[in-house]
Amino acid sequence: MKFSRKKKWILIALIIIIISIFIFYFQGGYTSDAYIRANWAEISPRVEEFVTSVNAPTDKFVKKGDQLFQLDPYSYKLAVDKLEAEIQLAFAKKQQYTDEVKNFEEQLKGVEGQLEVDNLQVARYKFLDKQQAASDQEYQATLYQFQKDKVIRAQILEARDDSKNQVAEQEATIKQLTAQLNEAKYDLESTTVRAPFDGFIVNNYLMPGMYIKAGQSVFGIVQSQDCWIEANFKEFWIGRVKPGQTVWIMPDLYPFKVLEGKVESINRAISRTKDVDKTLPYVEPTIDWIRLQQRFTVIIKIPKVPEYMKLRMGSSARVYVFFW
Repeated sequence: MKFSRKKKWILIALIIIIISIFIFYFQGGYTSDAYIRANWAEISPRVEEFVTSVNAPTDKFVKKGDQLFQLDPYSYKLAVDKLEAEIQLAFAKKQQYTDEVKNFEEQLKGVEGQLEVDNLQVARYKFLDKQQAASDQEYQATLYQFQKDKVIRAQILEARDDSKNQVAEQEATIKQLTAQLNEAKYDLESTTVRAPFDGFIVNNYLMPGMYIKAGQSVFGIVQSQDCWIEANFKEFWIGRVKPGQTVWIMPDLYPFKVLEGKVESINRAISRTKDVDKTLPYVEPTIDWIRLQQRFTVIIKIPKVPEYMKLRMGSSARVYVFFW
């Protein structure tokens, strides 16, 4: 049986199509449900105040630690100054009470020396009184002086202990005020909002004069210079996807351009419902005839991106992974 030239070319084309389908479905996996991801963060201040200056407009590249915007620091500077003054006053009071303690200690030494003398005098006049060598009046006067000096000693001890307590109280006050001062300095420093990492500013509509509350998100910063791909593969393919496999990436940002990537990891669990209180990721399944196949997320690293390519977080891509 002879085939015409036209039939031969049709047969060859059919064979090529069959081989291509076999390779496509059994030697690799494809998905168009893929997008570019990058590390990003919402920028929000720790403290609230009016904005005085904005230093990072949308799409500006900033380095970690660069100033993004400035809040009015005046009230926070006043708080720092007030606490510093209170600490100085507390130190002055502590020194005053410390000097009083030293003074009372000196007085106490003198009184205790006098009490030793008084004790000897009382014993002497008591003996002389028994021997009728001294009058009872002299003995009583000596005894009275002894009791008086004991009262003075007790008063000095009480005053010294009060001063010691005041020293301890001032030390506690200084410790408390120092903690408040450190917090106030931190708040003052926080009026200057800085970049948490290198990246590009996104969606910045901040203007001087706006009042910003603590924790209020004002714009974002994204590390789009270091991107990866999150590709959602159907269950049909996911069992054969392994870390380290080669991936072809076709970003929609650059049609007909292909990047090479490597499978880094595969999600081991997903949620089958959209409940927001669940920690498992939810991937929207696609209608495939009647049965809905679930999709699992595959993380794909891009080892090298050409300089002319500026990948953007959230943009779509098409991915083909080779199973060999």
